Amino acid sequence: MTKKGGIDQVAFDPKLGLIDTFEGGAKGFDVYDANTMKPATFVSTGVATAHTGDVDTAARLVFAYHGENDTLGIFKPVR
Repeated sequence: MTKKGGIDQVAFDPKLGLIDTFEGGAKGFDVYDANTMKPATFVSTGVATAHTGDVDTAARLVFAYHGENDTLGIFKPVR
């Protein structure tokens, strides 16, 4: 995991059992297994200040705001 500071926002996908944590200092976001509360992976966005995100549980998509260049990244988790 590449966590650099405190978590700004958390999004939870109950169907996949994944917790996504967003914070401004990382170029991406961390994903945790909700059953074990252990790190699952780090998703690199390549862009700093990915401090805001959300999950669309129906479409199984994760949205991460890329504050450094004012864009929105869309990611499809696989379990």
